[in-house]
Amino acid sequence: MRQQFRHRKRNEAGVALITALLVVSLASIAAVAVASAGFQALSRTQLLLDSERAWWYAQGMEAWAVSILEREGAQTETDHLGEVWARQVPPLPVEGGALQGRIEDAQGRFNLNNLAVDNEEQRNRYIEQFARLLRCVEAGDDFNARDLANAIIDWVDVDEEQRFPGGGEDLLYLGKVPPYRTGGQLFSAASELALINGVDDDMFRALSPHIVALPQITAINLNTAQPAVLCALSENADYRARIGDFVEARADLPLDSVTAAFQEGGLVPAGTSEIQQQDLTVSSRFFLTEAEAFIGNGSALLYSLVFRPDQGVPTVLRRSTARP
Repeated sequence: MRQQFRHRKRNEAGVALITALLVVSLASIAAVAVASAGFQALSRTQLLLDSERAWWYAQGMEAWAVSILEREGAQTETDHLGEVWARQVPPLPVEGGALQGRIEDAQGRFNLNNLAVDNEEQRNRYIEQFARLLRCVEAGDDFNARDLANAIIDWVDVDEEQRFPGGGEDLLYLGKVPPYRTGGQLFSAASELALINGVDDDMFRALSPHIVALPQITAINLNTAQPAVLCALSENADYRARIGDFVEARADLPLDSVTAAFQEGGLVPAGTSEIQQQDLTVSSRFFLTEAEAFIGNGSALLYSLVFRPDQGVPTVLRRSTARP
């Protein structure tokens, strides 16, 4: 009898011990879960705070870029790569992170909206420039370029008249998956080009660093134009042979007028009829700014299109977190 009693006591003690261990284990699991949830909530909150601070810093960088453009515009009548705005800023340390940014002359790129100009003679010149740009960046040939130029013109015009060859109106795009319509207005961003019939990924990647969408017809700034854009102005062999030396020297010896490019020994040889002075400039009104901020675990990237009038304060026309 006593042995049975002692055996029952030991069993009860064993059950109590197991129950106690189970309770402690459950309590530990619950505590870890609560602590983990709290830590994740704190991490999310901190990330949101860091991201918010980064965004405000990026906007501050944009305001700083606008002030530089305003000051430079008031001091000089020409824009070139030797000016303060064109210098690459190294990363700037700030509390909890760093900032970096740059300014680019948008008129150093080919403006897609130039293809929508009403004047037929002028539009044909821009079509030729676009065709040469495709070849200069090895994104297509003359046949592709003319088709694509017609597709772009159909994309921005408001009628339903399809241009040939290569054009396309709503009926063409409504047959795609998913379906969509033509823009029916000027390009709002160069990235719209990816929607145009005939533009594949390789072509868009090759063109994107050299194109822009500006809200009006613009001239190309010879002092800041990318080499590929200068290449697109003419196929004249003598002219193209001069581009390299011109690009190397222009930061220190920029043109003070478009006429200077056409003088003897200048960039444009005599008889290069496809290059018209009216399509060129040495001063710009549109600029692209890029601001990037890293604060803690948060980051922000802001692209802006800035318009600088002849007089007055520059205006930010649009902002985006995607490349223009």
